[in-house]
Amino acid sequence: MADGVAVTAGSGTTIASDDIAGVHYQRVKIGIGADGSATDWSSAAPAPIVLTAGETHVGEVGGKTTLVEVQPTISTSAYTANDQIGGLQTLTSILRVNAGSGVLQSIQITDKSKNSSALTIFFFDESPTVASSDNAALDISDAEMDDKCLGFVNIETSDWSTINSGNSICSKDNIGKVLKTGASSTSLYAVVAIRSASTYASTSDLRFKYGFLAD
Repeated sequence: MADGVAVTAGSGTTIASDDIAGVHYQRVKIGIGADGSATDWSSAAPAPIVLTAGETHVGEVGGKTTLVEVQPTISTSAYTANDQIGGLQTLTSILRVNAGSGVLQSIQITDKSKNSSALTIFFFDESPTVASSDNAALDISDAEMDDKCLGFVNIETSDWSTINSGNSICSKDNIGKVLKTGASSTSLYAVVAIRSASTYASTSDLRFKYGFLAD
């Protein structure tokens, strides 16, 4: 069937318009899709936005900000350097679409024991198989690191500030790290390693908050 529809002036189907000072401006409903198909533009089918030559990124104009909180269950026994602290962290639905990308902008951590320890946070696009557990030397296989790891962010002792005699807070801003979820997920995953000997008073002493700008 040939593309296009003939319109006979003065008769036929009514066309939606907006009368502005006596001039009719046609209203057009946006549809997206390849030649021969069309899907109404909606949150379920956002328009593709071309970023650079050869690269297409699907998302809504303006993006969205997301804050995900994780409070891991940690040990009250002493940690040594390079131990895993807490279990695998799941940053649930941090991005808008499967295989979506976003920018990690900030990490905030509160420490009710005021250890203010140096940490390394590793990020993964798919749930890794972590051979270690809380309060044991961090152990992730070469294959898991190679296939799934997106990089890391270091938290230094200088990133912490003391709130009062009992606790401290880390606020690491303007990180600007681009992360991408797996092909069938909108979630990211994180594993935390502690880089100095520390002991916490409670199993809920640490709380992590991750700030993302999603596509």
